Amino acid sequence: MDMWRSVGMRNPIQFFKNSSITFSALRAVEFASRKVIDQVHTLVCRTALGACGSGTRISFGVTIVLPKRIFLGKSCYIAPGCKLTTELDSGVLRIGNNAVIAPNTRLDFSGGIEIGDDLLISPGVLMFTHDHSTRDYKQIKTSFLKVGNHVWIGANAIILPTVSNIGSNVVIGAGSVLTKDVPDGAIVAGNPARIIENQ
Repeated sequence: MDMWRSVGMRNPIQFFKNSSITFSALRAVEFASRKVIDQVHTLVCRTALGACGSGTRISFGVTIVLPKRIFLGKSCYIAPGCKLTTELDSGVLRIGNNAVIAPNTRLDFSGGIEIGDDLLISPGVLMFTHDHSTRDYKQIKTSFLKVGNHVWIGANAIILPTVSNIGSNVVIGAGSVLTKDVPDGAIVAGNPARIIENQ
């Protein structure tokens, strides 16, 4: 106890309780300021995008290439670290309502991506719609990808440009490498991803 008094603290237990309250208050301030920054960022993006539905939020730290070619539905959320990119001016990205795209996801819409309603993408997902030769990287081959409604894509899944259709009510397991189309109601997992169950 003398040690605590020597640094001006009568009750060390009270000190740690107060510290906890202080850290909680700091977290609340940080959360509130991040929310304001995200709201401002969403307003800026809303003016730049091809379309952005009501209730949609785009976090600060999202990279957007060719925003006029991106069309977002209502009540979507795009987390920090996401990249919406294209290698070509002709690419278009359309996302329906109620989509949640978790941090560090990359959607490459060079060949075009059309996504339905109620999408859930977990962190670190990579979705590609273009490829190129190892000899001539400027010769880009593209493919269009259509994703249905009520699709859940697990963390760190990779969707290659050989995929042109992911049906509705589909679950893609975490870490899967998707190389071919997925029918409605399928649960797929693995590398390469295979159907493990039908809902």
